[in-house]
Amino acid sequence: MPIREGFPGQRLLVLPRPLARRALTMPGTDRLLVTDCGHYPHARRHGHIRPDGAHQAIVMICSEGAGWCRLGGGEYRVETGQALIIPPETPHEYQADAQDPWTIWWVHLAGADVRGLLDAASIDVQHVVVDVGDIYQAVGLVEAIIHRLQRDETQPNLLAASGAAWYLMALLAADRRRGRRRGSPVEQAQQYLRDNLTERVSVAELGRVPRILEVGSDRL
Repeated sequence: MPIREGFPGQRLLVLPRPLARRALTMPGTDRLLVTDCGHYPHARRHGHIRPDGAHQAIVMICSEGAGWCRLGGGEYRVETGQALIIPPETPHEYQADAQDPWTIWWVHLAGADVRGLLDAASIDVQHVVVDVGDIYQAVGLVEAIIHRLQRDETQPNLLAASGAAWYLMALLAADRRRGRRRGSPVEQAQQYLRDNLTERVSVAELGRVPRILEVGSDRL
């Protein structure tokens, strides 16, 4: 039987609903608000069924493993380096792969800009999976959101989380529009090193780019 949460090493943040309702009336967060976010590593048996959908858009970045989603009469495979984006009020079911369960970084989004961002990414019930051009960047944005909301739930941090979420959705929309292929693990690691030329980067950090350790750092 699928389980919704409770995975070793997980991070989970949920805004109290009165606070979320208030934030949706405030400048900035009225346009886009992160109501829930989290990270589920190697989430074996993870799954959820929502017969009536969710009030928010759901965005899940798969950084390892795989899973699937059923909605709109279709079933869609979600693999490493892809994002699953489910529109609000859309009945759905999703689950981690039994043999290779996904690691996901996820957010729930509400606000006036949600529909436009979904339209920009051409998301509908038949098109919910997006190839992520730079998985490390996408994961980094979700991690930034989690970090902000872990600090506290004040309006400045809610606004900062909203900005990171808007950037994430814009990147996913750009990837969908230009039909960008997913970069190889080596290409993504090379880009990460270019972006962090002034920093000391450990092999462990590179290991967060999906499957980079499998190809060997000697190829960089």
